[in-house]
Amino acid sequence: VLAHGLINEMLKQLLGQGIQLLLKLKARGVSLQLSFNLAASQLNCTQLVAHLEELLRQHELPGSAFMFEVAESGLLDFSLSAQENAHALYRLGCGLSIDDFGVGFSSLRMLAQLPFSQLKLDGMFVQDLSSARNRAVVTSSLALARALKMSVVVEGVSTRSIYDELVSLGCSYGQGFHLALPMHARDFCEWLEGAQKARSVASKKTDVKK
Repeated sequence: VLAHGLINEMLKQLLGQGIQLLLKLKARGVSLQLSFNLAASQLNCTQLVAHLEELLRQHELPGSAFMFEVAESGLLDFSLSAQENAHALYRLGCGLSIDDFGVGFSSLRMLAQLPFSQLKLDGMFVQDLSSARNRAVVTSSLALARALKMSVVVEGVSTRSIYDELVSLGCSYGQGFHLALPMHARDFCEWLEGAQKARSVASKKTDVKK
């Protein structure tokens, strides 16, 4: 019980820090979605949903500013109250993601019935994309997500070659050290500004070529 209380308090602190970052970016005209890990057991806590709803109201932020990632293995013990709170988050506009997809044993029934909007494919499948089986897992995950109107984020994008292979397979979103390293909020703002400038320059070069 103590551990459960501590993890809830930690989430509340992280939400507070995330909101400060979102407000800073909002002042710059930038809208982003932040992701937070959520233990399946935490979804039993209706107070957390109420706390989030109050934060969104207080800071005039849309629910879509938040994505909550639940590990696939946690779906095995998804209680009725957890399912109800998952739907409550969905009604607030929040995203729900299945983290480490492919390494657990989630029920396809749960995947179809609960309002998940994203799959995060575990990085173990992309470290050797010369393997036909690994490529099949990636392409089948993309097809499943597309059919369920979900997005796919591929973890473990640690090299340029992995990045290029995934793009060729039709992947749009990734996570990994090749894309960006973990960083402080201040450094992230600077990194984001640099990325936006680089994209703007690339776009102008493309327009000139046309």
